[in-house]
Amino acid sequence: MTIVAIDGFDMPRAGCTTHVASLLILYLESRGFHLLDYPYLVRLNPSVPWKTRGNAAISFEISGDPSLIYEETVSFLKDYIREYNKKGAILVSSKRPSSKIYRMAIETVVHPDVIKEELNDDMLFYGNEGSLIGAAAAAATVRDLPNFELIAYRKSSRKPRKCSFAPFYDHLVLAFYPYVHESSSSVICPRGDDPVLYGLRGRNLPLLISLARIIDAEDVHFYTAFRTNQHSFKPSVAKDVYPYDFKTLDIEIDSSEIIEVGRDFIVKLNGKNVMIYEESGLRKFLLYLSKSRAKIKGRLSIIYKPHSISLAALEIEKAVAINYKSPRCPKCGGAMVSKGSRSLLRKCKKCGYEAMEPRKLQVEMDLDHQLIVPIEGRKLHLIGEYSGVPEEDFKGICKRLEVGCAISFY
Repeated sequence: MTIVAIDGFDMPRAGCTTHVASLLILYLESRGFHLLDYPYLVRLNPSVPWKTRGNAAISFEISGDPSLIYEETVSFLKDYIREYNKKGAILVSSKRPSSKIYRMAIETVVHPDVIKEELNDDMLFYGNEGSLIGAAAAAATVRDLPNFELIAYRKSSRKPRKCSFAPFYDHLVLAFYPYVHESSSSVICPRGDDPVLYGLRGRNLPLLISLARIIDAEDVHFYTAFRTNQHSFKPSVAKDVYPYDFKTLDIEIDSSEIIEVGRDFIVKLNGKNVMIYEESGLRKFLLYLSKSRAKIKGRLSIIYKPHSISLAALEIEKAVAINYKSPRCPKCGGAMVSKGSRSLLRKCKKCGYEAMEPRKLQVEMDLDHQLIVPIEGRKLHLIGEYSGVPEEDFKGICKRLEVGCAISFY
């Protein structure tokens, strides 16, 4: 078995790393080498600024002699590196690198020299040293990644994209949840010039294939099914964090440390301000907490960039929020409001009924054991709690899209 890993092939108008990896697999198959499992799509550290939007590297297992595969891989990809960018990297090895590299590349910023020290002497490398980090992380990834992404690629064409959905598509996505996730019609179709037509995510590949068959899209060049660490990675718990870290902190906070700033919120945490933006979709939840007598104990996963720290996920272990609301009118059910600080009377806003009801009602909300994450489309690729049983059936390269096929054509 030989492991091939690549990173840094995202290019405007020319392709992306997943697409280049798929073409490389097809090329190696044509040269007599055979794919042994689904390729791995590995999302990396979301905190580093020198990354693409998806920030993914690819690896795959293939049969054959490592030195021969290395020569064929370099022969196929060196034109991409020379013509389109100088950032691509190729790593070929007969052994899987230490899994420590995988976690380091996701949670911290790593210098290429550190990666080189961890690699075995028999590993063959070509290309940009910066992209070696991602390639090594993909090669070192844990073998049984729990989720899949099924990506459909366009044919080479300058025609406008066609990617439309039946009215019941989103209802099916909801019905299949959590076996299909992050795959609503609003998020799966890119709008750029890259060759990806759409990408479906989930832990059940047969369901992803069923959804792909009902999408009304332009002619697909081919499909690739990737194993992936998307929406299943839990960052390590740290006592302190530093710029470019993607880590988790233990927290104990109350409502006084949740501060509204315009339409956004700041959570004060050990002298650091964690930003939670309105676009995350968490505004109503945070507004409720900030106006309640809330106490929260849990873990906060953060993205630490040089000028801001933002929320990736909030895992609540134990929490209670105590709020107060006006009593209801016994006649019409309307809200009873105070008649002033000098009066014990309350008056119904709807029917005018008055009564002696000096106290507001106390309402408690139990929030124990909740995972709070941004809405779909704003959630990090890595964040989530979806995990399943990896597919065992594997057929390799197929003509028809079906379960067990890593790459298929219709």
